[in-house]
Amino acid sequence: MSAIGGDRSALDEPLFVHQDSEAQQKPYTSASDDEHQDDEAARVFQSFPDRQRRANRRGLWTLLLLLALTTMGTRLFSLPLNRAVELRYCRAYYEEHDPSVLPSQPGAEIPEEMCKVKEVQQRLAWLQGVIETLIVGIDLAVTMPLGWVGDRFGRKVVLALNAVGFGCLVVWVVLVGHLDIPVEAMLAGPFLTLLGGHDCVLTSTIFAMVTDLTDDLIQRTSYIAYISSVNYVISLFGPSLASLAMSRNIWLPFYLSIAFFTAAIPTIYFLPKTSSQHSKTSSNIVGHGNVPEEESLLGSASSPAIRSNRPKDLSQRLLAPVRTIARLVIGRRNFQIHLIGGFFLPALASSNTHLLPQYTSKRYGWKFEHVGYLLSIKAAVNITLLALVIPTTMRILLKRMPGKEVGLNYRGAQISLAVSILGALSIAAAGTVGVLMCALIIYALGSALPVFTMSLVESAPIAATTSHSPSSSASPSVADGDSQEADHDSFRDGLSHTPNSAQQDYSVVMLVKTVGSLVGAPVMTFAWVKGIGLGGAALGLPYFLSAILYVSAAAVLCFLKL
Repeated sequence: MSAIGGDRSALDEPLFVHQDSEAQQKPYTSASDDEHQDDEAARVFQSFPDRQRRANRRGLWTLLLLLALTTMGTRLFSLPLNRAVELRYCRAYYEEHDPSVLPSQPGAEIPEEMCKVKEVQQRLAWLQGVIETLIVGIDLAVTMPLGWVGDRFGRKVVLALNAVGFGCLVVWVVLVGHLDIPVEAMLAGPFLTLLGGHDCVLTSTIFAMVTDLTDDLIQRTSYIAYISSVNYVISLFGPSLASLAMSRNIWLPFYLSIAFFTAAIPTIYFLPKTSSQHSKTSSNIVGHGNVPEEESLLGSASSPAIRSNRPKDLSQRLLAPVRTIARLVIGRRNFQIHLIGGFFLPALASSNTHLLPQYTSKRYGWKFEHVGYLLSIKAAVNITLLALVIPTTMRILLKRMPGKEVGLNYRGAQISLAVSILGALSIAAAGTVGVLMCALIIYALGSALPVFTMSLVESAPIAATTSHSPSSSASPSVADGDSQEADHDSFRDGLSHTPNSAQQDYSVVMLVKTVGSLVGAPVMTFAWVKGIGLGGAALGLPYFLSAILYVSAAAVLCFLKL
């Protein structure tokens, strides 16, 4: 039974039932018949993994197509939103202060260079900041309820709601842009994502579907690598496509975004059914213990054992994830430090990403339609670093220093933070576009930080559920030699970590990162508005603040006992 794999589709079920019934109807057969049946069974059973692998590959390619469509739709929406909002505020400003500037021809736009006045840019910054905060906050709020929807109705329903919700947001922005209603009405748009969330919901659902597609860890790692590759490609070409479309018409990127989200709906239909819609037979074969509700934080609870142990009371179900988070964090000093220094503070520091187009346009007089190409250059550096430089360097170093993974990841995180500090300061101080381009390349080199911090999450010292011994607590942050290996062995002996615990740790990490982004969006917006008001070098205030936060993150990580 175990040879056929743990993840079978419902279409395979009748074959097993049919064979079982035949076995019951034929209690006695000759030896030759038994041998013939054994050969036949081996031939039939051997085909199941191949059939399942083909089905998994089809499901993966469909999932990658869906990810490309939804991610491209989001990329096409973000950049032109700046110009659409700026145009409305610019017209309102000149209608009040200098009506002679307004174009006489119907439908003609005010030249973009005339819209860089302080009053227009401050209002644009506030509106963009509020929209960003609402999207992130709503995304975080609906992640858990939509997880229940996925368990009850299937992950395909969640993905469809996600695409429809954000597609409706884009449609609403277009309507506000064309109709004679206040531009602040765009603030109602993020509430449409209550239907299906945004990045957090999409990412968690896609990775849950990857888990459903295969139980093989190597194959699952390959699938995740494919997903990362799609994100890299979209981040490279998305801003350039948005810029190209904006050069034709300001609203063309929005129309393309709506088209991509619309195309995502039928794509979802072709996704395979997953464990959230039908229980896996393998769960009955292998056997699962009873897992209480609080053990399945942000994860799937599709097995009958888990469903039967869910608290009936709604308040208990709402409090279960909170209890799980408390259980996972309290008493784990290294894990707490890593959450703050490795994820919360860096997420807070990098939450000014949405400001970069307006920052470039305001400070250097660039048109928004040209900024997309600059963002693509930054993305190209990210791809080269994450896909080539970091993996190759880590392989070489691990061959030369086997068993030093924890130390290498720790040093890699500190180096990435140092580069991020230098990059943020360079962006803040850049006086020309040429200097800014060099600064962005430096800043992009720090994007490897999540590679190292995520790798450290399940390292023995951080994943440990037991505290340090007195001897280990006095050790330096990163030890070397036999003492470090002995410490790691002692940590491993104290671990009670299971694969489910690892999944929960990563869920807490994603939650902390999202909270960091949620806190950072209004903080960075406030700093940016202040910088616009002061003018001059103060325009770099958000990036000076980022540098301070990165320094704080590096300082916090120094308290790790590895």
